[in-house]
Amino acid sequence: MFWLDAEDLVRKLEFQMADCLAQGSKHVVTYGSLHSNHCRVVATCARELGLQPHLFFRTDVEDPYTIGCEGNLLIDRLCSAKFYLAPKKSPYLTCLKPRMDKLAKHISSETGERCYIIPLISANIIDFWGYIHLFDELVMQGALEQFDDVIVAIAIYIRIHGMSMCDDTYHFHYPNCQKILDTLGLNVRAEDILDIIDGHKGRGYDISTQEELDYIVSVASSTGIMLDPVYTGKAAIGLQRELNNNQDMFKGNRILFLHTGGVFGLYDGRMNDTLKGKRSSTDQIFGWKNLEDFPSQIRV
Repeated sequence: MFWLDAEDLVRKLEFQMADCLAQGSKHVVTYGSLHSNHCRVVATCARELGLQPHLFFRTDVEDPYTIGCEGNLLIDRLCSAKFYLAPKKSPYLTCLKPRMDKLAKHISSETGERCYIIPLISANIIDFWGYIHLFDELVMQGALEQFDDVIVAIAIYIRIHGMSMCDDTYHFHYPNCQKILDTLGLNVRAEDILDIIDGHKGRGYDISTQEELDYIVSVASSTGIMLDPVYTGKAAIGLQRELNNNQDMFKGNRILFLHTGGVFGLYDGRMNDTLKGKRSSTDQIFGWKNLEDFPSQIRV
């Protein structure tokens, strides 16, 4: 198995931001969960291009002053993004989109500046070019000859598997993947080219089990590869379980795992107890008052 760092959000935004600039926009509006990787990348890219980021957050938090600076929120705040709080279960089409549209119109009327709205999941050709570019890189690097399966990707000539971290198989095939294929005018069924592997969400989206946190530590300690607790950590441990229990689902034994980023999810505090536990392999802090005490206390 081979790991490839492929921050899909950045690749997608490379084309979206180009479209944003081409339209002369000065503001970027998007939405996500409170610790959204997507919102963090949008905020960062917007500031790099001299744009003002506006982030709508789905959250149970009602008091704005209780929003902290952990994880992705630290980056969002450093970028001076404007935050807008919405109920956690707000549907996009009937709640978030009208508010985003209303904000864009308000900014335009007050400043004369255009806003560019980026939905979290969209089915337009601009988005898709980021993934086409990624797959083109894989082809140029010989992925079609070196691997039989890809975990978390968009491609056609090798078997593709997507690890589900929320919702269910239908949610990803319809309307998301199928809508993209239809928009591109491709006569292809999503389920024919993309295998959605369910059953590895654990306790739920953005909720970690101790087993998952321990796995993240194990991988980092042995390889230096940082997985995040929301996406890549669950996907990697899910892949390991499938290899142990259901290996026939894969086309071969040459597997390419696409690491889709999200490392700032490690900074929200959920790893603290795991890393500081007295029996943890990461409890490796030593101190001494007198030189003669060193290094007798150190575990080798």
